[in-house]
Amino acid sequence: MSGVDPRLALAAAKYLCHHRSVGLLRLTIDLLKDPELRETWKKLGVNPAQTLLGGPLLFKAAQIVQGHVQYLEYRGVAEFVKTANVANWKGKPCHPGVMTCRELLQRFIEALERSEVDWETLSELKRRCGQPFALEAWKAFAEKLTRLAMSEVWSQYRDAVLAGEPPTLAYAEALHAIWKLWDKPLTCTGLSHVAVCVAKAAAEYNWPAAWPFPALFVAAIKERGCELPDAVAEALGPDEWARLESFLEDEVGVVEVGGRKAVIIRAGQYFGVLI
Repeated sequence: MSGVDPRLALAAAKYLCHHRSVGLLRLTIDLLKDPELRETWKKLGVNPAQTLLGGPLLFKAAQIVQGHVQYLEYRGVAEFVKTANVANWKGKPCHPGVMTCRELLQRFIEALERSEVDWETLSELKRRCGQPFALEAWKAFAEKLTRLAMSEVWSQYRDAVLAGEPPTLAYAEALHAIWKLWDKPLTCTGLSHVAVCVAKAAAEYNWPAAWPFPALFVAAIKERGCELPDAVAEALGPDEWARLESFLEDEVGVVEVGGRKAVIIRAGQYFGVLI
């Protein structure tokens, strides 16, 4: 096929081999950023620095990359799905022992399931695979950490009640432990995911009320104008969700704990429990 640059075709093949499946725009941008391809792009009439600013130049570069992907398709090692603008790798593994981004993510998640954090794999994910895969790894980590923390505070609450300690105090301590677990700056995406994780984890146990656990995070989501996932309400169920909505409106809610009352209060960003 005419108009195909061997260096660009090889770079595209290596990229697809590692990532398996990628959008045409993502592939184009990452190839434009590759310093080893700077001269190759210039020979093709493309200035990478200017093209990365977007507009018609980026569209032209994407067309060039598409042509090279179609050349790889002709060679039987890739395919271009025009309706989705996605390039897929169809050839053999590029290097035995070199894991793809999806395989790295799976290895990280499998370690989490064993209650281990594979920091080496996480670092490799960030370095090789970019933000989308790093975000998926963080989400898996957040879910695992939240479940472990919820299991721990439930065990402490149950033991305290069996030992005859004030149940309202044990419940308040459990709430503060979960609120403090994610007491750090989070993006809207992070907040939304944490709210879902906490709601799901709380709903797995027989708490006097589950809604106060995600209340802090839901309030932060609403205050910052972030998108509140439907999964929070789905995890809590209609009754608990209604109580949470009432609390957010009134800034006070009451939970019956072992025949006593725990009052959940909110004053701005402050959340507390009166017993």
